[in-house]
Amino acid sequence: MKRSAILWAGLLATVLAVLAGGLPNAVAMAAEQPSGSGSAAASDAADGTHGGSEGDSDTGAASRTTDADGADDAPAGDPSAGKELYWPLPWSGHATLIYDEAIDQLRTKGASSRVWRSRASVEIRSQPRAEGGHALSWITGDVEIAFISGIDEDEQTLVRTLAEAVQGLPASVRVDAEGGFVAIENLSELGAHVRRIVGAMFDKSLKDALARIDDPDQRAAAEARAHDQQPGILSSLASDEILGQQLAGKITPLLFPAGGGLIPDTRYEWQEAGTNMLGGDPLPLSTAFELQRDGGANGMIRALHTRNLDAEAAEPILRASMRAHAIRAGVPEPSIEEITRSIAGIRAEYRAEYLIDPATGIVHRLEVTKTSGAQGVEEIENAVLVLREAIAVAQAGEQEK
Repeated sequence: MKRSAILWAGLLATVLAVLAGGLPNAVAMAAEQPSGSGSAAASDAADGTHGGSEGDSDTGAASRTTDADGADDAPAGDPSAGKELYWPLPWSGHATLIYDEAIDQLRTKGASSRVWRSRASVEIRSQPRAEGGHALSWITGDVEIAFISGIDEDEQTLVRTLAEAVQGLPASVRVDAEGGFVAIENLSELGAHVRRIVGAMFDKSLKDALARIDDPDQRAAAEARAHDQQPGILSSLASDEILGQQLAGKITPLLFPAGGGLIPDTRYEWQEAGTNMLGGDPLPLSTAFELQRDGGANGMIRALHTRNLDAEAAEPILRASMRAHAIRAGVPEPSIEEITRSIAGIRAEYRAEYLIDPATGIVHRLEVTKTSGAQGVEEIENAVLVLREAIAVAQAGEQEK
């Protein structure tokens, strides 16, 4: 495969992976309020203030559906039937939440596969902000990586190096008074750190590649081309924007159901405009969310959030975006054939399953599955967060003494 084709395949894989795990957005989730309910969630959704995220995402009005028999499946005589269910923000009474994280990744192409997994701890510390909302410090530590198949020793070394470099580096996350994601406030610092690492990886790979070219003139020409293209490649793969989307894709699923405000046993569906990391028009997504009572799980609430790319509608947008991106990044413009190969069979799917304690608002278990693919290549990431410990505000104060 030509180097330019490999570059575009890599960029498109990044776009689809970010899209599959991009910023959840609850705007318009409850835009169609039940008749006579006076739904606060619906009015919040209309102005984009409940559980959503800032950015250029746009959504259409949501529609409500109930069970196949047309009725909300609430227990007989339940006075809460048809009413929104609210719960506290998880950090309103807890200074620190600690989770165990397990991530399994699979990449397949034909009969070949690449499989690796990681295990880590995630610590989320919270502090109220004087101007409202909270500041969350999101820290990943104790990372252990196991390579199962299809990954050579050089790649294993690079992955471990990157994981170790970012381990313990906190992302400073600002959330609003309703628990919605606002921004990662130290993104520039994190981005500069990651670009240094990616740049070092690029330099090592280039050195190894040049060593395999015997002709001095060809080697010099290849080195000059690589250095000319390096800034554009680093910008495409490790810009603040892309890093912010990737981090937000890990952080916002846990924030998404904060505060509740929806009707149990009701499915909400809406169209969403997903972020296009190549620039250009946003990419169309079909999204749904529902809460389910779970009387057998100690009063817990289960929730399901899905988001799927409309591949047919996205194809012409991606074609135009790839050409425009090449011009901005200063890399060769892809041919029609390269674009066609790159977007063949595109898919991006997101599924998040929650187990929530409505008494505290704490998510006790979250499983997120992201699936993306094109050109006969499929990538699946399954990430599970399980609550290990919740340290209450009073406990945290005692520990500090």
